[in-house]
Amino acid sequence: MKLNLRASLILSYSILCSCSYGVKDEAERTFIGNDYSGVKSSNAIELLKLGDKNINDQKYDAALEYYLKADKVEPDNSTILNSIANTESYLGKTEHAFSHFRKAIEIDSSYLHAYASYGTSLGESKRYDEAIKILKIGYEKSSPSQFVHYALSFNLAIYYYKNGNCKSANDYIKIALKNKFKNKNFDTEIFKVAKIINENCKP
Repeated sequence: MKLNLRASLILSYSILCSCSYGVKDEAERTFIGNDYSGVKSSNAIELLKLGDKNINDQKYDAALEYYLKADKVEPDNSTILNSIANTESYLGKTEHAFSHFRKAIEIDSSYLHAYASYGTSLGESKRYDEAIKILKIGYEKSSPSQFVHYALSFNLAIYYYKNGNCKSANDYIKIALKNKFKNKNFDTEIFKVAKIINENCKP
């Protein structure tokens, strides 16, 4: 059975989880939420929220316009750059997305959501070794007290699976299953992925 797994994407955490049993590698995006704590301008936050609303309505071009406006209001903000990059990635503007992810990390190397997002986008481009490298950097900087810790472990499980490393896939999905943060969408995806990995990927 072919496993069609695409890791998560939230705009901020970038946890876009998608898993299905289909043959084609299609994008099934679950919007988990956004985090505005690193944004100082109330105007920029309002623009981000409008962008998020358009993401929920699957109006990605319109969402990108709002995020770009937020970037003009508060430039060089890692949260805003991450939202831009995630949306560009979804729209197929891969190189633009990678550039914005790298910039977000350069501005704030402790902004863990950018590692989750960047790793996910690399994985979606089937650049699994690079995806794992970026995700592991973020994971090693995170702690179990942070939600992004489980997002990173979830994405690592997916890309280790896709890269043919069953042992690491199992190890990281077990960590993701320890997630104590209540998020129905994310929890549902974790259990789906764990079931598929356990059934199809024996260490």
